[in-house]
Amino acid sequence: MFLGVIIHKGQLEMVRRAAEVPDVPVVFLSTHKSQLDRLLLQLLLISQGLGTPRVTCEYKTYPSKCRTLLALLGGVFLPQGVEQARDSEQGVLSRAVLASYVEEVLRSRQPLLIFLEEAFAGAPQVSASSREWLSLVFSAFHSGTVPDIMIVPIGISYDVAPDSGYRGKVSPTQTLTLWTSLWTICRAACRGLGLARVDFAQPFSLQEYVANSLFRQSSFGKCLEELLLPEILGKRCSILDCEKLEQWSPGSKGIIALNTEQEILVYNLGLHTLSAGVSCSAIMAVQIMSALLLHKHKEGVFLSQLMQDFFWLTEEILLRSYDVGFSGQVRDVVMHALFLLRHCISLYELSLRDVLVVPKKTDEAMTELSQHSTALLPVFIQEAVGVCAANALLVELLPYLGSPEQLRDVVLAQEELHNKTVLLVQLLPRDFLLCQPCQSLYNYCQVAIDKLIQCGLLVAEEMPSDVLVCDTAQKRFTKRLLWKATDDFADSDSDYSDETGNCCFKISQVENCANFLCSSAVF
Repeated sequence: MFLGVIIHKGQLEMVRRAAEVPDVPVVFLSTHKSQLDRLLLQLLLISQGLGTPRVTCEYKTYPSKCRTLLALLGGVFLPQGVEQARDSEQGVLSRAVLASYVEEVLRSRQPLLIFLEEAFAGAPQVSASSREWLSLVFSAFHSGTVPDIMIVPIGISYDVAPDSGYRGKVSPTQTLTLWTSLWTICRAACRGLGLARVDFAQPFSLQEYVANSLFRQSSFGKCLEELLLPEILGKRCSILDCEKLEQWSPGSKGIIALNTEQEILVYNLGLHTLSAGVSCSAIMAVQIMSALLLHKHKEGVFLSQLMQDFFWLTEEILLRSYDVGFSGQVRDVVMHALFLLRHCISLYELSLRDVLVVPKKTDEAMTELSQHSTALLPVFIQEAVGVCAANALLVELLPYLGSPEQLRDVVLAQEELHNKTVLLVQLLPRDFLLCQPCQSLYNYCQVAIDKLIQCGLLVAEEMPSDVLVCDTAQKRFTKRLLWKATDDFADSDSDYSDETGNCCFKISQVENCANFLCSSAVF
């Protein structure tokens, strides 16, 4: 099925040391790319001597016969009664049995594997069922059943996911029969899926995480409408108000009755581990190739140019502290990726000793390329947010200009660009942005602008009097106090100056960077 499964020996040794802590169970929190992730991780953990994990599964996803088989293999399901009213007799009994079962699993130091996402989610998003399982784990720790729990985030990457053909066709709540699973395995074995890679992030103690967590209850008092209404009316909101957006609110009661602070802690724990799992996941060759063909070379490209762009994009990914799941000569890696994408491309051999690579225009080909290329979204998400904010500022100025060509001469004020980025970020969920709970949105937006400067898309520009400047923001005293974008609150006040706050930029005309990042904004 796979050419190989890549595992870092150093990461395995790190997990082994975490599993050897006396009287402390291990809980693996993994990203979810395929329905076969459970089988792959189970075989991997058993083969490496890390124990036989109990694997959480969706009750509605599998029919009764599949649930029986998966239970024999270590699968654990949320009982059907937990969805009933909390005061119902069956609901109370189901929750009590499940809570006792999880406590017993952790007390006996059996590994527990929880998937943070839905199998066909696409973009990073913490699922509702994973929050339920995390609440059970937290409750077992909070009640004193175990003194501590080691949390190990896991990232999974495939050249081609085993059930990639079902993405977009199968709902996450649709029942997967045994025949569907067998057909997926046979189809994957006949097609060839390339490489798979499993990465383990740094394990951490749940006890230390709870002790170091800060509950900002005042940050949960403002709704999205109250935040965006001043912008719609042409007014400006304070940066302090932007930090008071309600990021999450419990929609319904979970399995375990937790207070507000505990519910926020469980939500932040899922967000933190999802961000760690995605960050440690490797970017595969097929994913890079799909992004290039879909967003940069829609009309086709020569193989020699494609190899140069592949090398360039790989370097850009590595510069952003992400790893890649391949090595070797560029030509060999590119040919490997094109072979796995053979159903999505057409190759034409020319007399110039070169090959023309053209993506197919069929819906199936475009869908598959789009599915693979979404793996690059976490790598460029901050730049994409900054590009969208800059584009929104330019679009606002377009009615006042004589022609679109004059947009090239517009100078963007950093303060205005930052405020627009903040407003855009408020519309997107934190798990999609991969913004960790400990990171303020103000800092997240500042880092997004800094990355645009580093990659050359924004160029610092002096502000002559005859140049259009996009700066309509009101100056507030609070902006001076909040200008510690790097969260470095030293005693010296020399970090801030009026020149820093009034910095202006122009859009660069760098071809590779500008074109690809603008395309990545629509991933």
